[in-house]
Amino acid sequence: RQLAEEHNIRKAAAKVLKMGPKTLVVKRGEYGAMLFDSAGVFFAPAFPLEDEVDPTGAGDSFAGALFGFLAREKRVDARTLRLGLLTAASVASFNVEGVGNAALGKLTRERLAERLAELTQLVRVE
Repeated sequence: RQLAEEHNIRKAAAKVLKMGPKTLVVKRGEYGAMLFDSAGVFFAPAFPLEDEVDPTGAGDSFAGALFGFLAREKRVDARTLRLGLLTAASVASFNVEGVGNAALGKLTRERLAERLAELTQLVRVE
């Protein structure tokens, strides 16, 4: 919004995309994240937690998880980007469960896979 000088998120994203990037991710904290690209708009919700302890660092965890996910992929397409957002939202949710990034130190691939599966199930429509 600030970069585009536009309050409406979709209009702001369109303005930023006209500046040159092919893909734009807008983090919205507890409201999730949005992906804007040539395939359209994708919304990844924040994982709904029962107990939120401290949101400090959740955005950094989200960004690190997204870039780490994309870096290991051989091909980055619309599906990969969307799965990356859901993975990043899942990682960020663990961060919020503790103070600072303490909860991330206990995170295992198995726990992340379980949470990602749960988040994916929450947004799936079949």
